[in-house]
Amino acid sequence: MWTVGWPTGHVRSAGSGPLALAVIGDCGADDQQLRQALTTVRASDWNALTCWPGSYLTIARSGESLAVIGDLAGQHPVYWRAEATGTWWSTSAAALAALDGAPFDPAVLAAHLALAQPDVLGQRSLFRAVSRVPTGHLLLVTPDGANTVRYEPVNYQPLNLPDAAPRVRAEGNPYLTMAGLRPDLWAPGHSTPATAAVIQQDGVIVADHRDSPSLTVLRAWLAEWESAGRPAPEVHPPLLARREDGQGPVGWDLRLAGAPETCAGP
Repeated sequence: MWTVGWPTGHVRSAGSGPLALAVIGDCGADDQQLRQALTTVRASDWNALTCWPGSYLTIARSGESLAVIGDLAGQHPVYWRAEATGTWWSTSAAALAALDGAPFDPAVLAAHLALAQPDVLGQRSLFRAVSRVPTGHLLLVTPDGANTVRYEPVNYQPLNLPDAAPRVRAEGNPYLTMAGLRPDLWAPGHSTPATAAVIQQDGVIVADHRDSPSLTVLRAWLAEWESAGRPAPEVHPPLLARREDGQGPVGWDLRLAGAPETCAGP
């Protein structure tokens, strides 16, 4: 395996005997967590390797089995092609097509130009001989061949806040929380290890108690939003920033920059 153009700090790995794990990109796992995850690799629990914060490509090997996992956002797509000599994979479809000059797939190219989406036609890529691993799937290469395997569930079990509260409290932190109350209802808010408060898409606020500290924080956020003139999300450019030691739980913060100012000349 080789990489091109990635800084050294964005390519990290751990290994022990027949087990190996590598992450490429912005991965919130530290080196110790990567080493500990080798037991997960041994168990072939591929989905557990995608739960660290960040956006990254995961490559895991357990004996003769190799799993290549892109991120759900599609920032690290995975392409592959099978040959008589084995399986080639890459994050670049063009690189695989260049192996023998594979031509464009006209249908996929037309769909891509019309809809500007990479996954319109399932596993087909822009090149006829190259396949794309669909979002939520991984590429699994074994002695029997290569195929794509779904690791992300198609549907999520609906939860209401009373049922989810124990888990929110156990995993909560003093940062923004997003709770899935129903498959079609997401509620942003605030949580701590002991409290939780969210505001539903219909404007209803749900909290663990009327005197909840999380409810106080949430109301303060809403007051700031009101005083700022209720700005829409698209006016704040998003930034992904690593949380340093002493700033709370290790991981990443999604930060929104202030709205750009506009000036008018004479």
